[in-house]
Amino acid sequence: MLKAVLDRETLGDVLTRASKLVSRLGKGAFLQPGVLLSVEGENLVVYATDMDNWVIQRMPIYEGEEGKAYAPVKELMNVLKGADGGSVVLEREDSVLTVKIGEDAVYKMNLYNEEEFPALPDVKVEEGLMVDMEELLKGIEKVGWCASKDDPRPFLTGIYLHTRDGELRFVASDGSVLGFYARPDFSGDLDVILPAYVQGILKTLPKSKGIVSVKDGVFHASIDDDPVNVLAIVRGIDDTYVDYEGIVPTEFVAEVVVDTALLKRKIDRMMALAPDTYEIDLEVSEGEITLRTVSPKGEGVERLKAETTGEIKVRLIGSHITRMLKYIDADSVRLSFSGDSTPVKIGPTTDDRHFYLTLPIA
Repeated sequence: MLKAVLDRETLGDVLTRASKLVSRLGKGAFLQPGVLLSVEGENLVVYATDMDNWVIQRMPIYEGEEGKAYAPVKELMNVLKGADGGSVVLEREDSVLTVKIGEDAVYKMNLYNEEEFPALPDVKVEEGLMVDMEELLKGIEKVGWCASKDDPRPFLTGIYLHTRDGELRFVASDGSVLGFYARPDFSGDLDVILPAYVQGILKTLPKSKGIVSVKDGVFHASIDDDPVNVLAIVRGIDDTYVDYEGIVPTEFVAEVVVDTALLKRKIDRMMALAPDTYEIDLEVSEGEITLRTVSPKGEGVERLKAETTGEIKVRLIGSHITRMLKYIDADSVRLSFSGDSTPVKIGPTTDDRHFYLTLPIA
């Protein structure tokens, strides 16, 4: 009937990761907001799903008896929260799970019917690629904000992970802004469009080496984080990504190199006067750029010295610029203008494999 004696702190970490996925269940979902606990041999396996994606975690137990229990994850986490380190005992009897914490605390909670828990996915992956998960998550984070939250074109709601020319590339766009990031010297093949919303789930994964693969449009990531093995299964978006390379400009009529922190401070100050998405007029002249904005709250002008070539004046969405600068890790940034109505390319001066595109407003 399930019994497990295990480390309380490790169980708490496992449940925290699982709850991130379970919390995605909407109020109208027929699935109960819980996790399936299963003692299998010398391990407790914790299954969590939002019906599209899965996180399956395997942790060792000190002792126990095989069995299953479909437990409410929020209540179980709250019971364990704040408890001292040491062991915890989980024991099922009929439809009740007893939780014993040390010598002083005993809780009993009603279980869900495990027959209502979804059928487990086929998780057999015969081969994969060894990937640094910290670098993978870094790439996803740098471009993920560019994806659309809701668009009739499915690929625009995703993050495109694929390999080309020995690089692992990350691309996302909502049609008005595009993010590109690439990791060089990558050996292997990957091609999948991950739903942008899974960023929150993937961020909970251990930041260590993991085995990554794509099978039948489903992304698998298996990471050992002693003493826990974490397997994330994410259903990819069934669509073809647009030929983004065809819209990246290669010739420019004007360019600017400017201090990243200085530009960010000035735009942040300007945006305090205007709504987040309000337009900013950016004018490039010899050795200087000028920023202007007008909103119902008033108007503002900022000037700053910069290395410039050419002259141009464009109107940009302010929030796009602030988000780009947030994810650019360099002391200076390059703004390259292909025309007054064609994409502006913005990226760090130290890395030409990381950049953003945004369209001027007519």
